[in-house]
Amino acid sequence: MCRNSTYTTICIALVAATVLTYWPVFSGDFVSIDDPEYVKSNHHVLNGLSRSGWWYAWTSRDCANWHPLTWLSLELDGGIWGRNPTGYHATNLGFHSFNALLLFVALHQMSTSLFKSACVAFFFALHPLHVESVAWISERKDVLSTSFLLLTIIAYVSYASCPSRTRYMLVFACFFLGLLAKPMLVTLPVLLMLLDLWPLDRVAWNTASDRSDPATTTTPTDGASVLQGHAVRLPQQSLWRLLIEKLPLLVMAFLDGVITIFAQHDATNALSRLTFDARIANAFHAYVWYLHKTFVPMNLIVFYPHPERTLSWDTIAVEVLIFFAITLVVFWCRKSKPHLFFGWSWFVISLLPVIGLLQVGGQAYADRYTYIPHIGLFVAIVWEGCARVGGTRTGSVAAGLIAVISLVACVPLARSQVGYWKNDDSLWSHAIEVDSNNFFAHEHLVDARIAEGEYELAITHCERVVELNRSWNLASTLCNWGRCLVALNRPDEAEQKFLAALSTNPNHEPSLYELSELLRKQGRTAEAASVAEKHAALSVWQAKNQPENPAAQISLGLAFVQKGNPNQALLHFEKAAQLAPNSAEALANLGMVQIQVNRLDQAKSNFRRVLELNPNLPAIHFCLAQILEREHDIPGARRHFAEALRLNASDQDAKKNLERLSKL
Repeated sequence: MCRNSTYTTICIALVAATVLTYWPVFSGDFVSIDDPEYVKSNHHVLNGLSRSGWWYAWTSRDCANWHPLTWLSLELDGGIWGRNPTGYHATNLGFHSFNALLLFVALHQMSTSLFKSACVAFFFALHPLHVESVAWISERKDVLSTSFLLLTIIAYVSYASCPSRTRYMLVFACFFLGLLAKPMLVTLPVLLMLLDLWPLDRVAWNTASDRSDPATTTTPTDGASVLQGHAVRLPQQSLWRLLIEKLPLLVMAFLDGVITIFAQHDATNALSRLTFDARIANAFHAYVWYLHKTFVPMNLIVFYPHPERTLSWDTIAVEVLIFFAITLVVFWCRKSKPHLFFGWSWFVISLLPVIGLLQVGGQAYADRYTYIPHIGLFVAIVWEGCARVGGTRTGSVAAGLIAVISLVACVPLARSQVGYWKNDDSLWSHAIEVDSNNFFAHEHLVDARIAEGEYELAITHCERVVELNRSWNLASTLCNWGRCLVALNRPDEAEQKFLAALSTNPNHEPSLYELSELLRKQGRTAEAASVAEKHAALSVWQAKNQPENPAAQISLGLAFVQKGNPNQALLHFEKAAQLAPNSAEALANLGMVQIQVNRLDQAKSNFRRVLELNPNLPAIHFCLAQILEREHDIPGARRHFAEALRLNASDQDAKKNLERLSKL
């Protein structure tokens, strides 16, 4: 009874510590990286579970991934919470707490120690490197897939204790669902082989000593299994038979890997400039980085730029030496200290899909990639620590104190890290504080500053991006720079930036549109028409090849606006709004054209909806104020002119209109 009470107390404490540590996550907003694609601007998700949403989940390759279960999970949240980020954060935190519990249950199921199992579970729950997987809404795939990984392990231990077709099918089903949540689980069949070696001890190295009777009971060693509270020796089988046993799981992992490579084709092509030797060098660098940050989890940021070929040979040599030294040591003592071999092997193998050999994205490494690998590393650290200081009453007390001090140190670091995920400004500003050369953070702060109407600050970040010369999409930065200059009434400089963007990427649609509009406003009709024609041709091609893409419909609508055909533009903006009913861009453009065709009530309704989605758009406040003034709603018009001026202090038209209405 006492043991059961301790077990329950640990579970309650584990959940309570996790929730209290992550409590600040509930004040977090969506962030600009991936969250718009996954939730904020994804109408399939925001419309909730539906027939079309189900089809989207199983067929979509959006965000360079095929993970239907993750999409369905987000759609379920979308139907309940809509654009309220709190609910999504609550679900992520719920899964993380559940994962910590599952890890404790799984380890206790396989070992003889409540203390060690609890320590690993607490480190997993509270380590700062895991904040990204929980606080970032788009990383639902991390916490969801890990739930099924741990359920697979629990089901596998049950199967290993008493093999049957039903129990194996349960293992297969949990693994299948995990792959549907995130393809990183492709290494799980190999990880199960590690469990067979230790702690399950299922491999019969000497056939003469095979155990075939699962009921045979002996006094367990540190690695012996404890199933349902009773020490048992699991039935052993030859290594070959255990490999055959994993074959269906390996086949499924292989198929999922092929699908993933296909889904990530565009993302991997985007970084084809990375040579294989640069990827190998960064892989060893990443392993050492993950190991270092496990013990010193400070200065963690959302994006670590890939060093490409900037790593020195001295650095690479040292890191390769560290990696192989650790590998040789744990291999040498694999019999006397099997937990070290297990933990290091788990860490190395589970990181393989994301170590950068097949590079997806531009990061060198990422905090979230430690979510599963840390399980093995924590097992090795805790088991080895207890082996060194345990064994006596004094040693046990010392082990407990070390564990408590380490965990207490994790809590403020994790809470601080959660705070950086509050919004874009805090997230990217922190990244630049840690690494002033982080071009990706500067790019995202450009968008954040433009949204806040801080155009001068946005330009400083654009300048920094260009100076660093690391951007994969320099045209977008130059185009944003031009937009800022237009807003600051510096048209000649803006034109140069748009032309520079087009020299970088001649088919950059936003730059074509912005340049055409700028030329038209300057009265350079012939030049504007020439640029508009190219923009229109590109837009028609996009819409033809992507008829269900809202962005393509918006682009084509803008092309018809430039041609002076608002009625045709209206059709495409209406389609874009149907495809993406929660897209502020689609609704804003639709409202603008509705003003042109004198559908003021519809325009007013759409503008109000846009401001619900994003209240920091000065142009929408200005247009809504004009409509309200025409309807003789002077207080409402005055309020929105004032807001437009607050968001864009250089807007002279808003200032004049506000002064005029203030006299009425």
